[in-house]
Amino acid sequence: MMSMEPEYISPDPKQVEKVREIMLALANTNSAMKIFPANHATVRNFVEDLAKKMMAFLEANGKLEIDIEEFVFTFMGKPVYKDELSIKSLPFFFFKDGMQKLFFYDGLEKDEIADFLELIKRESHKPPEEADIVTAIWEKDLTNIQYYAPDDFLENKILEERAERQAKAGEPSLPPELAAKVIDVKVDTSQFSTGRIDVAGEGLEKGEQMVLEMAGQEEPGGDGIVPKGGAAAHDATLNDREVEAINTLIHDNRATSPEEEFLNLMIELVYLEKDMSRFQSNLDVLMDYHIDQLQNGNFQVPILIIHKVQELREFLSERNPERAGPLEDFLKKVTGEKTTAAIKETFKKNTSVDVTAFFEYLRLLGDQALPLAAEIYEAYPVPEFRVKVLGFLKGLELKDLGPLVSLANDSRPDLSKEIIRLLDEGRDRKAAQHLAVFLSFQNRDIRIEAVHALGRIDDEMADKILAGFLKDRDEELRIQAAMKLKYHGDASRILAIIQDASKRPFRRKSLTEKQAIINFLGRSRTDEAFRFLKTLLERPGFLPSAHRIEMRLCAVSGLESMATTAAVEVLRRGTAFRRAKIREACSGALVRTASAPATVGHEERA
Repeated sequence: MMSMEPEYISPDPKQVEKVREIMLALANTNSAMKIFPANHATVRNFVEDLAKKMMAFLEANGKLEIDIEEFVFTFMGKPVYKDELSIKSLPFFFFKDGMQKLFFYDGLEKDEIADFLELIKRESHKPPEEADIVTAIWEKDLTNIQYYAPDDFLENKILEERAERQAKAGEPSLPPELAAKVIDVKVDTSQFSTGRIDVAGEGLEKGEQMVLEMAGQEEPGGDGIVPKGGAAAHDATLNDREVEAINTLIHDNRATSPEEEFLNLMIELVYLEKDMSRFQSNLDVLMDYHIDQLQNGNFQVPILIIHKVQELREFLSERNPERAGPLEDFLKKVTGEKTTAAIKETFKKNTSVDVTAFFEYLRLLGDQALPLAAEIYEAYPVPEFRVKVLGFLKGLELKDLGPLVSLANDSRPDLSKEIIRLLDEGRDRKAAQHLAVFLSFQNRDIRIEAVHALGRIDDEMADKILAGFLKDRDEELRIQAAMKLKYHGDASRILAIIQDASKRPFRRKSLTEKQAIINFLGRSRTDEAFRFLKTLLERPGFLPSAHRIEMRLCAVSGLESMATTAAVEVLRRGTAFRRAKIREACSGALVRTASAPATVGHEERA
C-alpha cells in the first residue's frame, strides 16, 4: 500500500551551511545599517558581501525559501539563524507582523537587496504600533523578494490595533468574548431628540457590567469593589515566573545598545568564518569600527571589542591556533598609529570626553598602552587629565622600567621630566641605570631634572652617571652635577679630578664651577684630596694672577667642605697669609666650621 504523504527530503548540509552564512550576513548588514549611514564603507562592504553570497546561491538553486519562527529563521526544517532578544531579533521583526515565509528568486540584484534592507531599517526605526514590514514590502512591490503572511493573522492584528487605539484614547473596549462578534443594535430614530438609545436583553446586561468595571463601582448585590479596568488590568494566563521572565527579557533588550548588537554579530561572524581571507577581512571591518568609535569619543565600545577579541583569542588558542594568530595581531594593532590619531582627534575636538572610560580602555590594554598614553599626555595639556595619566603609569607597577623610560625623548619634555620623577621615587640602583639615558638628551631642562634625581640616589652607579655630566656642554648642568656628587670610595675618580684641576683649562672655568668641583674633593675627605687642597692654598706662585687667586679661594672652600681637624688647622694658618682676600676667606670658613665638631681624618699636620 502506497503512502500518500509527501516524502521528506533531507537537506544538503553544504546548502544549509551556505544559507546560514547568508542569513548571518543579512543580520550583520542590518545591524551595521542601524549604526552607520548607507554610504559608509562598513555598510557598503556588508551589502557587497551579502549580495555576493545571496546571488551565488540563487544562481545555483533558483530560489531560497526561508521559514520564519518567532526567534529563528529555518531552511528546510534546519535552523540557520537564531536571536532571542526580541527588541533586536530579525526573525521576530518579521514574525510579529505575521510573516511566515520569505522567498528570494534568481535574478535578484544588489540594488533590490539594498532596497529590501532600507525597508527593514525604516520600519525598525518606527514606533512598534506604526511599524509593519509586511505592508512595507507589499507597497514596495519587490520583483524577486516575496513573502507569505496568512490573512487571519492580519485580521487579528487589525483587532489588536483597534483595541490599542481605544485604550490610548481612553475609550471603553469590548470584553474579549464580544470583540469579534457582531452585536445587533436597534436604533429608534424617532427617539434621537430625547438623547437616549435603548439597548435591550443580553446587550444591556453586558453594557452595565462593563460600565461598572471601568468606573470601579460595586457590583449590584456584591460586597466588594471591582478595580478600575477590571479583568483587563491583569492577564490571568501568565504566572509569576512567566512575568519575571518577560521583565528580565525587556531589561536585557533595553540594556543592549545597537553598537553592542553589531559587535556581537561581528564576533559571531569572525568565529564562524572558516576561510582565512574572509576571517581577516572581518577583523579589518572590526578594526575600522573600533577606530570609528574612538573618533566619536565612545570608549565603551572599544572596551567591549578588546574584551570580546581577547576572549575569542583565548578560546581559539588551543582549539585553532591558526585563527588565534590574527586575533593576537589585531590586539597589537589596537595601539597603532590609527588609534593614536583617532584619540588625539577626539580630545582635540571634544570637550566632554568620558575620561573614566578612556582610562578603563588604557588599563585594559596594560603595557601596550604606554606609547598611546605618552602621546595623549603631551597632546592634551590639561593638569587634571595629566595627573590621571601619571596615575595610570604608576598603577602598571612595571617590573622592567625600560618600556617606561623609552617613552621619554626631547619631543616630549613634560612627560620626560615626569618619568624622571617617577624613577626618582624608587631611588635605587635600577633607577640610576635608567637615568643614564638622559645624558644624551638635547633638552637642557630634562638633563637638569635627571641630575637632580641622580643626586638624591645614594649609590655608586648614580655617582658614575653624575661624573659623566661633568663633561656636559652646559655650564649650569656641570655645576649642578658637581654639587650632587658623593664619594663612595672610588679613589680613581678623585685622582682624575685632581689631574684635571691641575691643568690650565680647568683654571679658565668660572669660579662657581671650579668651587663646585673642588668642594666635591673636600667632601671626599681623602688624603689625596687634602694634600692637593693644602698645596693649592699654601703656594701663592711667583706672580699671582687672577686665576691663581681664584684657585686658592676654591681651595679654602674645599677645605671648609672637608671640615677635618687637619683642614681646619690649614685654614687657621691661612688667616695669617699676606693677601687680604685669602685671609678673609679663611676667617669666614673658620667661623662657619666652628659650630660643627671637627672630623679627624688625616695624619698630615700643618
